[in-house]
Amino acid sequence: MANWDSNQDEWVSYKRGNTPHLTNNTNNRIESKWGKIKDVINDSFTIDQLLSTLMTLQHYAEEQYLAEYHRVGSRPSRDSEDRELTLLALQLNTPGRATVTSPRSGEVHEVNTRTNSCNCIFMKTCLLPCRHVMYV
Repeated sequence: MANWDSNQDEWVSYKRGNTPHLTNNTNNRIESKWGKIKDVINDSFTIDQLLSTLMTLQHYAEEQYLAEYHRVGSRPSRDSEDRELTLLALQLNTPGRATVTSPRSGEVHEVNTRTNSCNCIFMKTCLLPCRHVMYV
């Protein structure tokens, strides 16, 4: 009970009432993953069959990802970059960081331009690009 008492704010929904989650919470994500796994496996599988099936599916997913990554035209080539401009940009800018300040509220959000992520509540809870990332 000691662990539960110190973490109630994280786990009890009514104590997180002001945090928008738009139904994207831990339980929904876990249940979604379990549903996808249950579609593929059979109740009568032994542990060996289950592990073999899951490892095969993982290998297949990795192969699909690598095939898309190496597909021609899926990402820009390094040959198209101008070396001199790249070096100049690294000297002038803080690489990979941008700060967006709201003129109305004065809130400041930090955007990582390398990963296209932001520290705002919308991006953290919905795992979708926010308006700050779109602005930068």
